[in-house]
Amino acid sequence: MSRALTTATTTSGLAVIVSVGIVLAGCAGNFGRGGAGPSLSKRVVSEGQKVPKGGGRYKIGQPYQINGKWYYPREDPNYDRIGIASWYGSMFHGRRTANGEIFDMNALTAAHPTLPMPSLVRVTNLENNRSLVVRVNDRGPYKHNRVIDLSRYAADLLGFRNKGVARVRVTYLRPAPLDGDDSYERMVLARQPWLRSAQRQRLAQTRQHSSRRFASNRFASRPQNRLWRDRDPRNRAQQLAAVPRSQAYHRYNSATYRNPTGLSRTQPLFVQVGVYQIRANAERAVNRLRHGGAVRIDPLIIAGQRYYAVRTGPFMSEQQARLGVRFAAQSGYFDARIIRSPY
Repeated sequence: MSRALTTATTTSGLAVIVSVGIVLAGCAGNFGRGGAGPSLSKRVVSEGQKVPKGGGRYKIGQPYQINGKWYYPREDPNYDRIGIASWYGSMFHGRRTANGEIFDMNALTAAHPTLPMPSLVRVTNLENNRSLVVRVNDRGPYKHNRVIDLSRYAADLLGFRNKGVARVRVTYLRPAPLDGDDSYERMVLARQPWLRSAQRQRLAQTRQHSSRRFASNRFASRPQNRLWRDRDPRNRAQQLAAVPRSQAYHRYNSATYRNPTGLSRTQPLFVQVGVYQIRANAERAVNRLRHGGAVRIDPLIIAGQRYYAVRTGPFMSEQQARLGVRFAAQSGYFDARIIRSPY
């Protein structure tokens, strides 16, 4: 057997053990995007608690295969690529990454399919020319022509969190310190002329999020309006399908919708399941998700190229949207994430 065993470690530390033609076993990790029945690893740091820096090991890894494609990790000091970036956040926060560190969605980190871990790379959003340096400490992504998966914080700063994806340039700089020291990344960020504008936008989003959460808690406190109370995953599909149409759909314009309960106006919430270059792939995803409630395909234009975003919703609260994310993950779509208005 030419390659008896290879280890495919996907975003936020999900290791899938694959052999050539024979799947031998699976080991711990998270964020599976292919392979033999991956699952999320145990969360070791709860959301809201401080995530320790470093704690991992230097790792390159052996060649591995995901969805029929081989990846060849190696040192590549001349690495300089243009492609699509995505991001990952709360579902993987506090879980082990591929090199043993703990993923922090509020840090300047990223996942890459082949570069050594940990290493520093410069990422430039070619749609707005924002640039920053991030620490690669994880494996992934494995979809389409995506070249890097950024933390939620990095996606916020580069201005594409709500959109979900962006066309970027990724340039390798050097190995990163094992102790997790991120002073260089923060220094580069502090020198960016667009930082103040990005911070104002992020603060506005945080305030809007807090306001929406307060409104959602008021709504959830009304017994007649409680939805999806049963946490049994076997019942979630039926719960999603059982939501009354009057509550699952809302009249909204390009930015807002009016809550039928009389609460304040806010942007609707959607779950973005995935973004595809080929419409047939998007339609297959829609067919798999139809039994879970409302699902749609929204065309996107990114750097002059057409993509197709599969989204479920709208949802009336973040709690409901999180259940939508979990349902998508149970259906095999581990890239699912909550976004604001899709327009």
